[in-house]
Amino acid sequence: MNWIESLRLAVVNLRQTPLRTALTTAGVMIGTGTLVCIFAFGVGLQRLTTDELLKYRVLTTIQVMPAAPVPRPADRAKPAPATPRPRLDDTAMARFRRLPGVVSASPVVQFPVEVRYGDKRRNSLGRSHDAADAESRTAYPLRCGRLFLPGANREAVITKDCAAALGFKAPAAALGRELELSFFTASAGGGAAGPLPLSAFSVARRELTVRVVGVVEPPDSLFSNPILRMEILLPLDQVRALGLLDVIALESLLRNPSAGDPYQTVEVRTARATDAARVEQTIQKMGFRTVSLISILGEMNRFFILMDAGLGALAGVSLLVACLGIVNTMIIAVLERRRDIGIMKAVGSRRADIRRLFFIEGGLIGFAGGVLGVVLGWLASLGINYLMNIYIQQQGARPADLFHLPAWLIAAAVAFATLVALAAALYPATRAARLDPVESLRHE
Repeated sequence: MNWIESLRLAVVNLRQTPLRTALTTAGVMIGTGTLVCIFAFGVGLQRLTTDELLKYRVLTTIQVMPAAPVPRPADRAKPAPATPRPRLDDTAMARFRRLPGVVSASPVVQFPVEVRYGDKRRNSLGRSHDAADAESRTAYPLRCGRLFLPGANREAVITKDCAAALGFKAPAAALGRELELSFFTASAGGGAAGPLPLSAFSVARRELTVRVVGVVEPPDSLFSNPILRMEILLPLDQVRALGLLDVIALESLLRNPSAGDPYQTVEVRTARATDAARVEQTIQKMGFRTVSLISILGEMNRFFILMDAGLGALAGVSLLVACLGIVNTMIIAVLERRRDIGIMKAVGSRRADIRRLFFIEGGLIGFAGGVLGVVLGWLASLGINYLMNIYIQQQGARPADLFHLPAWLIAAAVAFATLVALAAALYPATRAARLDPVESLRHE
């Protein structure tokens, strides 16, 4: 008996007990569907995370900070390091730009600012923008107007949300308008080395009138800070001339103004995400501290793998139950068809033929259950994704595709269900092949 004849006979045998076959297949379908839904959720989260990080090229961005904070008084008794502390200045930025794979390096200053236009007042986040850095010009999708030109002064670029908050009905309506900015500058007197008392530290409120020359799209990533949607960009040279300082710079200024770095944060961009890890390691070897999402993404991927493995193991329990159902169904089939097995052996069928027949029956149950399980898992993921997005939208966030069913997952699910069914059919098939034909023919 060849494979085609065995397949035809296996289909006939399964159709003789439709209810039992359907229930056994349903068990495999539920187990496979649960596995597919869980793994689709894990793959979807991983894909969503990667896509959102790539959307604004944050995987190619490295934040570089000074080597180490200026020591506090309690730490000054510790021995000084053997090598001098590198300074984050123009020389360091020039070294960064010469690294292979680096396309730009520019300082970044962020500061709180109050924006006023007419009777509208909004708290926003100010950020420096280097007009000479061509790469940074592509980091903000331009909605209308333009970005800064070299030598720009008293100009500003705002986000679309900031324009709407200030009462402009269309982004283009904000172009050419003058905004009143209110912010703080910090300075420290004395100029001596060592930490200064708070009395030597002064904060002054400054006012500045700027003209809007461009409107950009705000960050729309799921992982972006909502306050960035109200961001206002100012030319880097103007920010440095005004003496605007971020929180890190204030801390350095309080500790030791004479040892502070000219820049507290430098943003380094690479051409590809694969270059970021290598460039980050090189910068760290120079003695600077770095923060990047490329290393965080690796940890996140490991987390997703562990999560999928844990949830998959729990879901595998249902497939194990289905496996026991296949064993039970096949053993009953062996007992019910003992006489048929005896006749087959009497007319010349070998043990291998009997074993193959029951293997094919188990494989058909597993394959059918796997295919139906993929469909069930896909439908379940659509329903769960719809319900979760309703909740997400109620919380004020934008909807997202939390499930993803790639082709490899479909193939793996069907193959796994089939292999599990074949493994479950091993004992019944072996038992059927070992039946004595004479004893089987006596069976009623």
